[in-house]
Amino acid sequence: MSLLLFILNALASLGFVVAFFITGDFALAVIAYSFFAVLPVSIASMFDNPRDIFSPLNLMTYLMIMSSPLFAVYIYFIADLQRSEMKMYGLQFDELVPGISLLLLGMLCLLTGYLVAAFVFGGRKEMRVVMARHGRVRLRTIAILAIGISLVAGFFFARDIGFSSILADGGGISAKRIHEDTVGIAPRGSALTHWRLLGTSLPHALILVYATLAWSGRIKAGRADFLLIVILLITSAFIPFIASARTPIFEILLLLIMIRHYLVKQVSFPKMIAVALAGLFAVGILGELRQSPGTERSAGFARYFGVFEEVLAASYFMDLSKSAIIVKRVPEEVEYIGGWSLVAIFTAAVPRQIWPEKPVVRVGYFVGQEVIDLRNQTGIPPGFIAELYLNAGYMLVPIPMILLGFLMRLLYQGVRPGRKTPGSAIAYVMGINLISLALLPADFTYAAFLVLTNGLLVAVLYFSTKVGSYKPMPRFAPINAQGRY
Repeated sequence: MSLLLFILNALASLGFVVAFFITGDFALAVIAYSFFAVLPVSIASMFDNPRDIFSPLNLMTYLMIMSSPLFAVYIYFIADLQRSEMKMYGLQFDELVPGISLLLLGMLCLLTGYLVAAFVFGGRKEMRVVMARHGRVRLRTIAILAIGISLVAGFFFARDIGFSSILADGGGISAKRIHEDTVGIAPRGSALTHWRLLGTSLPHALILVYATLAWSGRIKAGRADFLLIVILLITSAFIPFIASARTPIFEILLLLIMIRHYLVKQVSFPKMIAVALAGLFAVGILGELRQSPGTERSAGFARYFGVFEEVLAASYFMDLSKSAIIVKRVPEEVEYIGGWSLVAIFTAAVPRQIWPEKPVVRVGYFVGQEVIDLRNQTGIPPGFIAELYLNAGYMLVPIPMILLGFLMRLLYQGVRPGRKTPGSAIAYVMGINLISLALLPADFTYAAFLVLTNGLLVAVLYFSTKVGSYKPMPRFAPINAQGRY
């Protein structure tokens, strides 16, 4: 699979270079460069367990493809003029080149750290660990409590944003909603993160722990356990649905697939593509539901293609336009922000209802209003590489990205062949998810907050279901059906 992606990117890059020389259209050279930017991480992935479709370097390859060449191809060949102008933020197509170069620099630094860690730790043997025994009754009890907490949190979330705003005919079924009482105080009001944490993050964390323990054989799951997981999924989807928070719904399904991949049976590349397309379709459907009932919609195939276009045109990835406009306007028009976005996490945990004057903690609002100048109270998450540049220029990019690559390799050590345990699997899946879906496409504060909330929830739930422990024998020792040596 890694070889196939490398060949496709190399051929596409070469093809657009040839097209540039034939037509003289410089935009085709820019597209060729966008494909070329994927090649370093794609080449490295071929030598790092290429059959594992969820390996760190394979995930970085997917992210780069979505962020660089697919974005460039979408803007040049697919997007209509209005959509193109909206996504390019006033940039000309050739002005994407600095954005491509910035992403390429960040990925080269990440690869450096990853390969150094592989060289230093690659040959080390598995460490002896103490394995936990988990109680099914305790897990079921916690699940029932989590369902109740999720329902209560969903009620209070709906109350705080206003039941009338959900039931009003003039709004979309699923729409961006905030706490209206604080709109005049804070730039975007309160997102009611505390209710989202209890209503969605808590059941999602428990679902991951439940699935991990069941698939690893640590508990013997029955129909009652399956029913509890389904109820947890349904209750946890309420807040993301009415608030049009697309990412949590997609993430929990992806995490479950990844955990099953490492503990039960590896997922093939075609199956992963099918699941990804289904997930993107679901995300796009939420985008459709954001529109008001009277909004004119396309019909037939155009409407279904528009669902996927909703994903391509959204700011989910490290879009070239975001990176390019930051490089263009910082520091010429906007000063470097000097690191404040990297320490804003210390104020993020305080609810805005308690501290109405709390300063904006997500750098996306600054990018949207000060750098891009959208003038519509919208935030645009810059992506971690562009965020580093926004703080202090190119000189801040190498060291954090090298350290990030180093960390990714250390996480991956736990799920290498012969090293899989429930704890290592859930740690890797959670960690690589936060890096590839939160940190790199969004910003540092968002990722750090998820580590301190979702990561802590998973750890607490995992260890709270522990009822005992045992020391495993060497890897070659036989294991019986009860999980004992």
